[in-house]
Amino acid sequence: REAVEADLEGLPEHPPARLFPWDLRPGNATVADGRVTALLDWGDPLAAARGLSAAKAAYVTVDWYLSDPEAPDRLRSAFREGYRDRRPLPERSPAERRLYRAAAIAASAVDSRGRVTRPRYRELNDDAAVEFHRRHPRLALNGETRV
Repeated sequence: REAVEADLEGLPEHPPARLFPWDLRPGNATVADGRVTALLDWGDPLAAARGLSAAKAAYVTVDWYLSDPEAPDRLRSAFREGYRDRRPLPERSPAERRLYRAAAIAASAVDSRGRVTRPRYRELNDDAAVEFHRRHPRLALNGETRV
C-alpha cells in the first residue's frame, strides 16, 4: 500500500485526457494486409490519460486472450514498438506505467453490469476468471509486466 501511495504522488493530478475505446479487443477491430484499419464499438467511449489508454489496450490485446507464456512478452514488445512508431510512449516513469496498468486491469475485471468478466478464448470458467483477475494487478504493481 505504501508503495502505491508513493507512486501516486508522482502522477499528474489532472493529466490531459484523450478519447479511447474501452472495449478494444480483437472482435472490435478490422484488419487488412496485417494492419488495423478500424476500431468498432464506440457506443460508450471514455476519456482518460494516454497512459491508461495504452495500458488497457495492451492488456486486453495481449494478456487477456493469450495463454502461451512466451507470446505476451513478444506481443507487448510489438505493441510498444508500434506505439512508438506513431508517437512517444505515454508513461513518464516505471511507477506511472505500473499504476496505469493496475488501474486498467482492475477496471477490466467486471463488466458494466457488475459481473466478473471472463478472459481468454475459450473463456475461463468463473473460478479461473476470478483467479486471473486477482493475479494480474499484483503482477502489475510488482512491476512484473511491462505495459
